[in-house]
Amino acid sequence: MVSANIDLLSYFAVRKNISLHINVSENYNVLADENMISCFLQNLITNAIKFTKEGGWVKLVTEDDNDQIEICIKDNCIGI
Repeated sequence: MVSANIDLLSYFAVRKNISLHINVSENYNVLADENMISCFLQNLITNAIKFTKEGGWVKLVTEDDNDQIEICIKDNCIGI
C-alpha cells in the first residue's frame, strides 16, 4: 500500500527535485480500512512534498512498537 501511494505521488516529487526515501517493512499485517489508510498516507506524503523546498527530501519510515505500527513522514521543510 505504501509503495502504491509513493508511485502515485512520486511525479510531484520529481517535478520539485525532491528525493523520496522509503524504509518500510513489507511484513506488516494491519486490520484497518484500506481506503482510509490510503487517504491518510496520500495526505501526509502530499503535504510533505508540497511544503518541502525544491531539492529537499522526504522520508517515510515505519517503526514497530509491540502491537502497534508507527508511520513517520519526515522532511526538511520549515514545518509548523
